[in-house]
Amino acid sequence: MLHRQLISPFRRRAGGWGSANIALTIDYTATQFDFKFKLPSTSTIKIYWGDGTSEDVVGQDGTEITKTSSYSGAGEYEFWISGDDTDITYIKLDNDIDNSCDMTKWSALTSLTDLIIRGTMTLSGVLPTGLTYLYLYGDSINWTYNGALPTGLTNLYLYGDSINWTYNGALPTGITYLYLNGDGINWTYNGALPTGLTNLYLRSSNINWTYNGALPTGLTYLYLIRDNINWTYNGALPTGLTYLYLNGSSINWTGLDIGDTGNITYFYLTNYRVAKMSSADMITLLTQMENRTGSLPATVTINDFQDYASPPQAVTDAVDSLKIAKGITTVTLGA
Repeated sequence: MLHRQLISPFRRRAGGWGSANIALTIDYTATQFDFKFKLPSTSTIKIYWGDGTSEDVVGQDGTEITKTSSYSGAGEYEFWISGDDTDITYIKLDNDIDNSCDMTKWSALTSLTDLIIRGTMTLSGVLPTGLTYLYLYGDSINWTYNGALPTGLTNLYLYGDSINWTYNGALPTGITYLYLNGDGINWTYNGALPTGLTNLYLRSSNINWTYNGALPTGLTYLYLIRDNINWTYNGALPTGLTYLYLNGSSINWTGLDIGDTGNITYFYLTNYRVAKMSSADMITLLTQMENRTGSLPATVTINDFQDYASPPQAVTDAVDSLKIAKGITTVTLGA
């Protein structure tokens, strides 16, 4: 196993590794350590591996560079970087190993826009302020932070039950991709979502989003699950939706129009409205689905239907017509 650790400032010695912005300890046993990054071609960094060797690396602009250790014996190695480290634009740490990272000094990485971490990692401290792309994936990522995110974020992907982000307020306005999955995510907000959002995935018992109104018009992916999502709306869904999943006791979408043009690949509506749908409204919805331009998946589920146990013939006819028109195999109407 390979252990990486970015040592807290009070543990760093003066000079070299002790004063570097990016300084890690690597507990090597069998798996070599990969450091992946992007750097402008006009910039050079020096990597010190901690085994007495170092190498100069010239950037390759948008090309991801991977540098791998070549340790020959088990032990602890001090890895650090000097040179134009503040020009690094992208860092990816995805070894499946134990890690810890104090990002206190990462504020100096003013050019860093993309941070990708997968696997096992303990993070502390604020994020670099220039980030536009943040991807934290894994149930073993332990990140605790209370506060706002970098204002320039456009992509936010947080997955893991040990991610403990607590915040009450609006998200950065430029976000287009939002994925929050983990019960340690405590986000509370009353209001509209960023207008440019195209992907929306919210799954956490501690997300408390309250809003009465339309979703962003360019949304293509919609996934809302858990009972503290309080979204109320009686109009049409975004016209270009390609993925639709609604399941939450406080979701109350009473519209009868799923949008027209998107080729929907997944369609699952369950526990998505407070009052059960009437047969008349069900016919209206099924007819809109039949007449829309975009395609539908082979399986469609629509619950919260008051007459699900014994639907009138008009509903059965509307289901049959929809199946023929859109090539659907199964339409399930449930409670």
